[in-house]
Amino acid sequence: MSSIHDFATWEPLLRLVRDSHAEQLAAPAPSADPALLERTLREQIPDAIGATEEETADAEITRTVLEGDPDADRTAGGTR
Repeated sequence: MSSIHDFATWEPLLRLVRDSHAEQLAAPAPSADPALLERTLREQIPDAIGATEEETADAEITRTVLEGDPDADRTAGGTR
């Protein structure tokens, strides 16, 4: 069973991921194949529909409210 200590050792990495480097770390792998992913998803979940632009915008607003604006420090003249 995991202890709190096990998770504490991950904190420096998690801080890095949450920080400004997250955008660099979140890039797709060079071997990524978007067309294959789309075909696979359509085969596995044929009745699924994508989110509308409005739903995507609502989700982004919710994320920003819950997590805070990642660009707030930069736009407010802060240094991150």
